Amino acid sequence: MKQYDKSAVPAPRVKPSILFIALLLTISMVFSSSAEVDIIPQPDYVGLLPGDDFVFTPETSIEASKELEPLFRLLDTYLSPAFGFHLSRQTGTERSVVLKTSSTLKGLGEEGYSLVVDSNKIYISAYRPAGIFHGIQTLRQLLPVDVLGKKKVENVEWKVPCVLIEDIPRFKWRGVMLDVSRHFMPVEFIKKQIDLMALYKLNRFHWHLVDDQGWRIEIKKYPKLTEVGAWRDEISDEKTMRYGGFYTQDQIREVVQYAKDRFVEIVPEIEVSGHSSAAIAAYPWLSCKGEHNPIDVPSESGIFKNVYCAGNEKVVEFNQNVLKEIIELFPCKYIHIGGSDALKGDWKSCFRCRSRIAVDHLDGERGLQNYFLSRIQGFLLKNDRSLIGWDEIMEDGSVPLSALMCRESEKSAVLAARQGHDVVMSPHNYCDFDNRQIHPADESAPYESYKSYVPLDKVYSY
Repeated sequence: MKQYDKSAVPAPRVKPSILFIALLLTISMVFSSSAEVDIIPQPDYVGLLPGDDFVFTPETSIEASKELEPLFRLLDTYLSPAFGFHLSRQTGTERSVVLKTSSTLKGLGEEGYSLVVDSNKIYISAYRPAGIFHGIQTLRQLLPVDVLGKKKVENVEWKVPCVLIEDIPRFKWRGVMLDVSRHFMPVEFIKKQIDLMALYKLNRFHWHLVDDQGWRIEIKKYPKLTEVGAWRDEISDEKTMRYGGFYTQDQIREVVQYAKDRFVEIVPEIEVSGHSSAAIAAYPWLSCKGEHNPIDVPSESGIFKNVYCAGNEKVVEFNQNVLKEIIELFPCKYIHIGGSDALKGDWKSCFRCRSRIAVDHLDGERGLQNYFLSRIQGFLLKNDRSLIGWDEIMEDGSVPLSALMCRESEKSAVLAARQGHDVVMSPHNYCDFDNRQIHPADESAPYESYKSYVPLDKVYSY
C-alpha cells in the first residue's frame, strides 16, 4: 500500500479525470481491505498516511469556530455515550479534532469534505458545514463499531488509523422513502431513521404521510382528516381493534428541525387524485358520489376506486388549503403529490367531471387528471414550491411538473429529462426494500415471487 508523506498532503481535487478516479477507487478498495477500514458509501479518495493511530482519551478536545458549535455538540453527542467521557471544546491541546470551513475549499462543493488523521490531530475541513457533518459521519465509521452504542463500552481502545480521505457526493438527491400511512411509526422511530440516513450521508427523507389506509398529519382546517382518516379497523386474533395514529403539527416541526440539524431535508408526500380513501372517509363530499356514499378507511392493501372529484372546484380548494398548511410546516423546495393509481371510473359518470371536461375542452378523463394536477402545480409555484410526482403522471407527457420520481418506467425518466425536468431514479425492481431478499427457491415460494426478489447486491448495483 502506498504511503504518503504528511508534509505533502495533496490539496482537494475538484474534477479529476475519469481514469484518475478509477485508479483512486482501486487504491481505496485495496486500502480498505488491508487496513480493515470499511466506509459506506465508499469515499471518492482514500490514502494511507504513516504514523501511529490517533487515540481518543478524556484529554482529547475539539477545536471549532462559533459557526460550527452545533456540530461540535453533535459530535460529542455521537461519541460520549460509548466513550464514557465528554470531549471539551478548546484550542492548543496536544490531541484534538479540528473542524474548519474555508472558502478555499469551494471545489469540494456544498457537501464534500477532506479528512486527515495523524497521531495527534484529526482535521475535518469543508467549504460548508454540511461537508463537516459528512466528515464527522466518516470519522464515526473509522472508529470501532462499538462507538455506535448508547452505553459506555469497556475495554475498547478508541483509535482511528492515519488516513487522508476526500469525498464529494456523486448524486445530489440521496433519499429514502418511509411509508407511515400503511404502518404508523412514532416520532422516536422517525428520528432513528433520520440518524441512520445521516450516518450513510443520505440527505432526503421522503415522508409518505397520506394514503388510502391512513392520513397521518394534522391539518387544522380539516380536523376530521385525523379524527377519522387516521384510524382503521383491523382484525387480530379474531378481534377487531382500532389501529392508527398521526403527527401533530408541533411534532412535525420537531422532526423537521431534527432532520435539518443533520442536513437531511424532509420531502412530504400528500396524495392527490388517487389513494384518497382516508380523506374521503373523513369528508365524503370529496368524492364524485359525495355524502350519499360514506366509506371506511380501508385496512386491506390494493388500489381503490375512491378518488377525489376532479371536476369539483371545492375539492381543488380543499387540496390547496391542505397544501397551504403543508408548506408552512416543511421548508423544502419540493412537495410530493403522488399521482399514481388514480382510477377514473367515477369521473365517467360524474356530472361535475363531465361538465369540466366539456367546458374546458379537455381530452377525456386523462385530460381531467392533467387539469387537476395543473391546478395543484400552479398553486405550489405561486407559493415558491415545486411539484414532484411518480412517473405515472407522465403517461402522455403533457403534465406540467418540476421534477419526476421514476418508479415504474425508465422511458418516463428519459422523457422528463428531455423536457428539462429533474429526475429522481427509484425503480421498484431495484429500490423497494420491502421486496424479498431471500431467494424464493430457498423458501419453496411460487414462481411469481421471483419478480419481487431484490437482494442487497442488486440494490447496490443500481
